[in-house]
Amino acid sequence: MNPDWPNNTTFWRNKRVTVTGGAGFLGSFVVEKLRERGAAHISIPRRQDYDLVQRDAVLALLHDARPDLIIHLAARVGGIGANLTHQAEYFYENLMMGTQLLHEAYVAGVPKIEDVGVLKAVHAGLRRAETPEELRRLYQR
Repeated sequence: MNPDWPNNTTFWRNKRVTVTGGAGFLGSFVVEKLRERGAAHISIPRRQDYDLVQRDAVLALLHDARPDLIIHLAARVGGIGANLTHQAEYFYENLMMGTQLLHEAYVAGVPKIEDVGVLKAVHAGLRRAETPEELRRLYQR
């Protein structure tokens, strides 16, 4: 591992970093930290410009951004209800985004890819299940 990674500003100074999901809850914090560490060339693709479910959009992003490093945080998520109602759709879209981005970045020779995967958070005020039986009761349709 590079001894400059990830805190030394010299590491980040000339890197072109693409942060998918960089405008989201987690991504905005990651982008802020990258800027604090000296990253000056950060691209934050938006879904309306690059629908990463579509291979052509992934190729366009890689062509336009020419990243040295990709941090993949983008995900299709909703609230708990939406996640339960649209499980297959969200799973498919997240799988396709991650798989295509990782593969095409590899083919394009992007030197470093960090894939966080799909994150789901439950707000602190919601009731938490302690057993599988409680979980089933809480989320029965």
